[in-house]
Amino acid sequence: MNSQFKLLIYIGILVAIFLLIQDRFNIFDIKIVDKEGQNIEQNEDQTKKEEDGSKEVVNYVELYTSEGKKIKVNVDVADTEASRRAGLSNRQYLGDYDGMLFVFDESVTSSFWMKDMYIPLDIIFFDAEG
Repeated sequence: MNSQFKLLIYIGILVAIFLLIQDRFNIFDIKIVDKEGQNIEQNEDQTKKEEDGSKEVVNYVELYTSEGKKIKVNVDVADTEASRRAGLSNRQYLGDYDGMLFVFDESVTSSFWMKDMYIPLDIIFFDAEG
């Protein structure tokens, strides 16, 4: 075997090992983005069609800092018992401005525990008055 072919095989093996480690442990913040810079995987998760299929709807929440700066957070809405139970379990990646909005029909005091979490989480609680 010539040395260039061996080098190509070694590089291929290293890339495969890197991808396996990245997939398992999510060490590096790697995103696949489209032309507009939007995370393709997150868009697939967060964009859903309306019933007529004519328009895309992206759910988001606008938060305001004490200085008045607006922060737009893309959210998946968990408004059923099943979706709240699943939560963000088994997610390998969550973008800096992505999250989940847990919606309850009435005011509740609730604790949260998420099984099979691979990412760190921050939780913000707010009531009907904000």
